[in-house]
Amino acid sequence: KQAEEERQRAQYEEWQRQREEDEKRAEIRRQKEKADREKILNEVKVVDIAESEKYILSGFMACGCGKENNIEEVHNEGRTKEESALIKREVHFATSESYDAFCEMFLHDWDFLSGCGGTGTLDKRVTDDNYTKLNAGQRESVTWILWDCVAVFLNSELKLIIDPEGFSYARYVNIVCGECEKELLSDAEKAEEETERNSFYMPDSIQTQAEAVESGNKYTLIYNDPWTLCATMHHITINSITKTNYAQYSNAILINYTERGKRKPVEQYFYDTKKILLFGGWLDTLPEELTRRNVGGNMYELLNCGESSEEFMKNCAKYYESNGNSAIINTLQY
Repeated sequence: KQAEEERQRAQYEEWQRQREEDEKRAEIRRQKEKADREKILNEVKVVDIAESEKYILSGFMACGCGKENNIEEVHNEGRTKEESALIKREVHFATSESYDAFCEMFLHDWDFLSGCGGTGTLDKRVTDDNYTKLNAGQRESVTWILWDCVAVFLNSELKLIIDPEGFSYARYVNIVCGECEKELLSDAEKAEEETERNSFYMPDSIQTQAEAVESGNKYTLIYNDPWTLCATMHHITINSITKTNYAQYSNAILINYTERGKRKPVEQYFYDTKKILLFGGWLDTLPEELTRRNVGGNMYELLNCGESSEEFMKNCAKYYESNGNSAIINTLQY
C-alpha cells in the first residue's frame, strides 16, 4: 500500500512538473506571438483598392483546403491549380521577419483581413435571385472566381492571395506560384458583356405554368417516367386540368387527357420535380440525331432512356423552341 501511494505521488509530481513546463512554454509562445503581432501591425501597410481600380489576378497557386495554421501546412495539405481572384485589398510587408511571422499566424484575427473574401462570378446569367437556386449542371457552366480577396506582398513581390470568406482570419490561403496575369475588373466586365450566352431557364411552379393550358385543345406531352427511366412523347387532347395536391407534393396538377388514336381518357399527376414538357398542338417527331446515337455498325443507343433521358428532354425543349414552339409547361432547369 505504501509503495502504491509513493508511485501515485511520484506520478502526480511528474504530471505537475510537466504541466508547469507546458505553461512556461505556452507563456513564452504567447509573449512571442504578442511581440510578433505588434511588429506586424507596426510595419504592415494596408491599401484598400478603389472600386474603379479593382483587378483580377489569374495564375497557378498552391491552394489550401482551409483553416491551415501556417504556411507549411498550406504547402503540405494544399494542391496546385489554376485560380483567379478579384483583389479588394493589398497588404504590404517591408521585411521578411514580419512576413514570416504572419505566415505562422494564419488563424489569428487581423483587422486587415476583415470584410473580405467570398465567391463570385462575372457571368451575367447569375443574379442575386437565382444564385442559390442553380442546379449542378448550371453551376458547372459558370466560371467562379475568388471574390474581394486580399493580396499579400513582400517587398512588392506578390506572395499570397487570401480569401477570409467574411471572417477576419486567413481562412483560405493561396500561395502564388510564378507570375500572375493581371486584368482590371472593368475590362473583364466589358469582355463578359460581349460574350453571348443563353440565359438560365428557371421554371415557375407547375401550377403557375398550367394556367396557360386550355381544356379541349391539342398538345404534345413529353415526360420522364420515374419508373421506367424513359422519356416518351404523346399527342394528346386535354379534357381537364386541375390544380391539386399529390402525396407529399402540395404544388401539383392533375391532367385528364385522351391520347391520339385512343378513346379511353387517362389521368396523370404532375408536380415540380417530375420532368415534363407540354407544347401547344401536335408537333412533328424529333429528328433522328436527337433520339438515338450510333455506337458502331448497326448498333444504336436510345437517348431518351436511362441517365441521358433528362438531357434528351432538354434537347427537345431547345429544338422546338428554336423552331418557334416554346413549351407551355417546362419543369426542367438548365
